[in-house]
Amino acid sequence: NNLTDANNHSISVGADGVYSSKFSGSISLGYSLVDYVSSNQANQDNLITSIALNWKHNSKTSSNYSLSRAFSPTAQGFSTFSTSFRAGLSHRFTDTLSGSSYLSAGLTEYTYPQDSQNFKQNSEEKKGKVDSSSMKTYGFGFGITKRINKTFSSSGGYDFTLMDKGTSVGSYGRHLVQAEIMGRF
Repeated sequence: NNLTDANNHSISVGADGVYSSKFSGSISLGYSLVDYVSSNQANQDNLITSIALNWKHNSKTSSNYSLSRAFSPTAQGFSTFSTSFRAGLSHRFTDTLSGSSYLSAGLTEYTYPQDSQNFKQNSEEKKGKVDSSSMKTYGFGFGITKRINKTFSSSGGYDFTLMDKGTSVGSYGRHLVQAEIMGRF
């Protein structure tokens, strides 16, 4: 037997709908399990959820909110479990000019198999256990879209993400600036 000998099981149920002229959203709840045949590897399981809400404040402004917990196991014994939250706001300034912005935060936990090179103490007392690490992310961004005429539109924006590993490696940021002109013929 090796780590690739595993049974994967997942189940998820959900619903979506329009609650009123101002609110719509979706929700799902599930469970995921990887059952490793190898007795040296602990099984991995977790709850998986997703909640999203869209709120139309008025004819020009709307906001959206989402919270999700995702579990991604692999047959090789690695997995990621992530929790993320995002809040966004959109506004139409004029008939040809609109903008949007968001804030986000997340936590991703990584696990490594017992016999991985990342696992420092491969001893009998650690048998069946996993090594892990995590990373926190924080972000924000904004963008603007301008319709120039019936054929052309332009857009631009800025995104920043801070990634914090919480170790001696420290944290680092990523900046993304984008500009685009689009034509539809």
